[in-house]
Amino acid sequence: MRSTSSGSMLTLWSGLTFEASYAPVQGVVRESYVEVDRSQQLIDFSLKYCAYGPTRPNATLTYRARMDDTPQAFARTAWRFADDGCSLVLEAGSGVGIYEVTYQARESPVAGLGLAAIRDFGSYLRHGADGATLREEPAALQRLIGYGYSLSGRLLREFVRDGFNADERGRAVFDGLMISSAGAGVGSFNHRFAMPEQSGNSVQSVLRPVDIPPFTDDGLLAKATAAHVVPKIFYTFTSSDYWARAGSLTHTTDDGRKDVALAPTSRLYFLAGTADFPGPIPLTKKIPKPMIAVVTWIASQYDRRAATSGPASA
Repeated sequence: MRSTSSGSMLTLWSGLTFEASYAPVQGVVRESYVEVDRSQQLIDFSLKYCAYGPTRPNATLTYRARMDDTPQAFARTAWRFADDGCSLVLEAGSGVGIYEVTYQARESPVAGLGLAAIRDFGSYLRHGADGATLREEPAALQRLIGYGYSLSGRLLREFVRDGFNADERGRAVFDGLMISSAGAGVGSFNHRFAMPEQSGNSVQSVLRPVDIPPFTDDGLLAKATAAHVVPKIFYTFTSSDYWARAGSLTHTTDDGRKDVALAPTSRLYFLAGTADFPGPIPLTKKIPKPMIAVVTWIASQYDRRAATSGPASA
């Protein structure tokens, strides 16, 4: 564990993965970038993982104006990685659209260790020695509840899906979970070259590994059920979860044709008309700067779609 420069927070450095030969793990990484500025020809974006030097000539960069178009590859001589391999430059891009680069990277972190750290800390709070730090009054620790909103809610869905609600001795970690505004998604949390900050929406989820089955409690709680450590769960949905986070898949079949019941230990509450992010309270006519940025981004998305969708049908 490491503290931040301010000393007020802790972060986890999980270390890197290595092959049996002690060489750093190497693998394929795909990253996408959406350009929304119609006047922009220079395409320059950073990468989550730096491209490995000897393999850079074999990387590919594609472009498509619309989501359902077939990606078209650029000539390898038309673009380049920065000297450190951590960003990409395309001098003459194709304007608004989706750019996807596929390349080889090294030094993947042990991403799933974050889930294990949550499990172990929760287990310590519940089962640690009496009188230890944070357990000075064990009788006061009657229940352990996990709370996650949006991305951290998707983290909790993956946490229980991957079997982390049982500690190393098979004991339950969380008694309950409140998973808010996570829709049916999980995240890029527990695999090589993970990108935990990735999210999806009604258009871009196909670019990111966040909306993948199982969606319903039957699959999500399968490992917890087998280990007899099923937590009670409150799901809360905003309207955004149905429009943009595939929320209906939590209570239907994957084809959407039939309803599927929640687990007896789960409840789902739909907060109709609400958004994924809150507005100011008390209400005001002045729009806060962060919300202006969000509205500007949304407007740019509609601008991009209008520019790339072609003429409307009669």
